[in-house]
Amino acid sequence: MTLASSETRCSITAHAVVVANLKRIAELRDVPGPQLGPQLPKRFLRHCDEHTIVGMSAVLTAITHLPAPLPDFHSWGVLAAPCLAGRLLSSRTLTLLPKTGAAGVSPHLIPQCSLHAMASAVSVGLGMHGPNMGVGGGPQSITEGLLAALSILDDPGVPGIWLLLTQWNEEPIPDGLGGATNDAVCCGVALALVASAATATESLNTPTLSLRLPTQATPPQSAGLSLPIKPALPIKPAIPIKPALPIKLAHFAAQLDAISLHRPNTSRWLHDCDWGAQLEVA
Repeated sequence: MTLASSETRCSITAHAVVVANLKRIAELRDVPGPQLGPQLPKRFLRHCDEHTIVGMSAVLTAITHLPAPLPDFHSWGVLAAPCLAGRLLSSRTLTLLPKTGAAGVSPHLIPQCSLHAMASAVSVGLGMHGPNMGVGGGPQSITEGLLAALSILDDPGVPGIWLLLTQWNEEPIPDGLGGATNDAVCCGVALALVASAATATESLNTPTLSLRLPTQATPPQSAGLSLPIKPALPIKPAIPIKPALPIKLAHFAAQLDAISLHRPNTSRWLHDCDWGAQLEVA
């Protein structure tokens, strides 16, 4: 019996990590990134959710890390995988709803707090015309975003993907007015991903994101021989699969920085999916 495996990968041509508390997020709302790269229209992020602001800031920072000349982002896609976004504005809306009624519901609630809001803001703000969508939205959103990015890059019409990952390091405790009673901190990671060539032709300084699918057993060849049919055995109850723990974005960001800097003993990051596949950054 032989074993077969499958692997797909892409190159991480640049990345950036932004960590900001609510006070810093308020500042990034007006000036989200360095002045060296693309500039957004004034007050473009005025009504955006906190995750969108941190994700946009990470993208603008990552662009300054790309080697010159910058690629044409016109056909690039944007994938955003926020973890539990939109909670502060939603809390404010639900708190005020009994007093104000439907007239007090902000028209920005749905477009700015939906799963696709961050990807759409980056796509519109930076003039991209490739696919853009939100992925996940729940505790496993980081894993789901990495898997979705690898899938979309299989399309030859998509030269690259901006993957945005955001997560609160500590969940904010809503005060009902749009703020929080604690000093919540949001982490954002932006990855510029392009389809990977053969390993031998890749730069040694370029980290890669790869997915290894579960190995599958190949049934033996009967060569035309008829095999005796064995009686069916009683079906045993399936063993419950223990779900994989959600990825902590702060840890992933630290590992990504370490891999990019080639620090000792941090040459790779591994994550086992609960369905048997394995994600790796190396």
